Amino acid sequence: MALICGAWPNGFFETSRNWLFDVDQRLGPAERGQSHVTLINIDADSIQRIGQWPWPRDKLAQLVTAAKAARVIGIDLLLSEPDRLSPENWVRDHPGIAPEIRNALLGLPSTDAILAQGIRDSPVVMAAVAVPKPTPQSTASAIAPPIIEVGRDPRPEMPNYGGVVRPLSAFAAAAHGLGLVTLPPEPDGVMRRIPALMAVGNELVPSFVLEVMRQWTGADSIVARGDAAGLAEVTVGDFVLRTDQQGRVWPRYAAEPPVQAVSAATVLEGRVPASVFRDRIVLIGVSAPGLGDVIVSPLRRPEQGVAVHAQLIESLLAGDFLWRPPLALGGELILALILGVAAMTSLGRVRPGVYAGAFAATLVLLILGAWFSFSRAGLLLDWTFPVSALLVTSIIALTTRVTREIRIRRHREQDLETALLLAEAADRTKTEFLANVSHELRTPLSAIIGFSDVMRTGVLGQLPSRYVGYVTDIHSSGVHLLGIIEEVLDLSVIDLGGARAGHDPVDVEAYLHESARVAAPRAVARNVRIVCDIAVALPILSVSARMFKQMIANLLSNAVKYSPEGGEITLGAFVSDRWLVVSVRDRGRGMAKADLPKALTPFGRLQSARLAQEPGIGLGLSLTKSMLELHGGMLKIESEIDQGTTVALWFPPTRLIEESGT
Repeated sequence: MALICGAWPNGFFETSRNWLFDVDQRLGPAERGQSHVTLINIDADSIQRIGQWPWPRDKLAQLVTAAKAARVIGIDLLLSEPDRLSPENWVRDHPGIAPEIRNALLGLPSTDAILAQGIRDSPVVMAAVAVPKPTPQSTASAIAPPIIEVGRDPRPEMPNYGGVVRPLSAFAAAAHGLGLVTLPPEPDGVMRRIPALMAVGNELVPSFVLEVMRQWTGADSIVARGDAAGLAEVTVGDFVLRTDQQGRVWPRYAAEPPVQAVSAATVLEGRVPASVFRDRIVLIGVSAPGLGDVIVSPLRRPEQGVAVHAQLIESLLAGDFLWRPPLALGGELILALILGVAAMTSLGRVRPGVYAGAFAATLVLLILGAWFSFSRAGLLLDWTFPVSALLVTSIIALTTRVTREIRIRRHREQDLETALLLAEAADRTKTEFLANVSHELRTPLSAIIGFSDVMRTGVLGQLPSRYVGYVTDIHSSGVHLLGIIEEVLDLSVIDLGGARAGHDPVDVEAYLHESARVAAPRAVARNVRIVCDIAVALPILSVSARMFKQMIANLLSNAVKYSPEGGEITLGAFVSDRWLVVSVRDRGRGMAKADLPKALTPFGRLQSARLAQEPGIGLGLSLTKSMLELHGGMLKIESEIDQGTTVALWFPPTRLIEESGT
């Protein structure tokens, strides 16, 4: 689709292409020093001084005679009708005049005859106009100079005109040459290309400018070479003009044309010496406002048709006319296709920064390459279509990639949500299973503990000495197992959302001292000392008293369990930045940093063979963390291998009521 748009005649890209070429001409207009053309302008000053237009033809004859020293004179005026101001025509249009005046006027020579004689005596090229329909005045063959055709017939690609409006037969017979002044503009009204040859019926007819060039070079004929695309070049004398397939040449306009111009009035008054015209190309035309054709050039300024013809002649003589190669459009389409494919295949495979850099470099190279070709060789190459194709392809590829990534991300999110729901369901099932199993174990276990305690204390009588140890082991194991079951139940209740934060007023100092006394027997049994480092005037803590006591008991139990014989445990409490901090520090085995996250997960300790040597199933820290977070707190743990572990419970300011003792 993009390639079709690029090749579509008069489409968006051809419009942008023409705009680009106009910008090139405005940025780099032709610079010419020496001029070969002199204009005799029938300007506003001449109209004011000589009289209204059209003038009698003898005035034009005077202009031709004054410039007869020129190598060629081009009359850029269509003189296809007799002069109404010629004496015989004036008398015919005024039948009521006095006989003596009538006879006197009829005795004067015809102004058309005077001009025809002036044309015959000077190297004059007359103007003709191509028209769509055939005219009875003449055929193209009657005015066309010999044209030698080489190669393929270019007519199928050229606009074809039906006929020609030519000058009066007397002028045509007297002239050294005739050329077409027809200037078909572009669709946007800008005159960029000017025909060198035009097809009229079955004949090829030179333009006014080309015929002037033929007279300038003294060539007897014009050579037209066609190729597969249409007309390729036109040769006149030593000048070879490259054309497009329709036979048009592309002049390079000058911002300040060096063309010499003189007013027709000054010439008629004899104030212009003949040396001004000697061996030059002289063009006679109308430039007065309201008369003649006004043409818009690529420099975006209006110019008269005779001035445009002068610019083209100067461009051809200087050899700096522009040229768009026939294969340029095909090359631009292929380049656009290559860039589009490169963009589609590269986007997503290279880093965005690299892609952006390559895009910018490609843009700069295309612009500089096109400008260099224009400024150095006069080649017209269009970079807008390849860049547009690259930009559009990049946008499409980027949009496709983003859409695909969004779709993939949504699928991944859906998969993650499904996996999360399944994991939560599995975790909830596991928790419910543990709670149910713990509940089912708790009832028979309570009976075992109760009966073993009765037997151990001798309520039903003394046991034989050899059974006392067995009963004691049964009781202690049952109590231990019951503690594990209680922890599993507490953790299950919290995970299932059944636990609620408490608001009991807890005297932190008293609870900590009590917890230290409870843990003391186990510590003494392992030859471990518990030291209390509790700040004074601690605030009252609003939490669940049972959970607070269990949290401290869990930390002290772990500390005693992992402390070496003869070790020391520090139980501390203080306020930091309005948070209440309760910490337990031991100097035991410690843990590696990689094991800390595992230690905070249920049963996580079982994953470490080193820690599994001690009794317990690894619920203490995870249960403590869950209870603490239930009250809006956070647990921090620091540990190093063989340096010990410090676990700190941070209670938020919202849980603090008042200072103790107030």
